[in-house]
Amino acid sequence: MNKQKIVGVLLILLVILISVFSFKVTEAWMLKIMICAVAPFCVLIYDRFINPNRRAANYFFALPSLIYLLMCFENGAIHIIPFFVLIFIFFVVFVAGIAGSMKSRREI
Repeated sequence: MNKQKIVGVLLILLVILISVFSFKVTEAWMLKIMICAVAPFCVLIYDRFINPNRRAANYFFALPSLIYLLMCFENGAIHIIPFFVLIFIFFVVFVAGIAGSMKSRREI
C-alpha cells in the first residue's frame, strides 16, 4: 500500500469514528440520516485516495451528504465542532479530488 491509500483509509476511519462518537442517535430516523450523511463521505474519500480511475463527476454524488449533515446539525443530532470538522474534511477532499482529476485529465 502506498502512502496515498493509507491516508485514504485513515480518513475513512476518522469519519466513521467521528460519526459514531459524535452523533446523538435517539430515534430511528436519526440513524438513517446519519448513514446517509456519512456513507457519501466515505465514498468520496475512497474515490479521491484509493480508486485509481477517478472522474470529476463522481465527486458531485457526495454533495447531498452536506444536506443530510446540515439536517443532523439543525435537529441537534450532532454538535458544532464535529459538524465543522466533517465539513472541513469534505471540502478538502472534494476540492483536492476535483483538482487531481482535472490535472490527470490534462496529462492525457
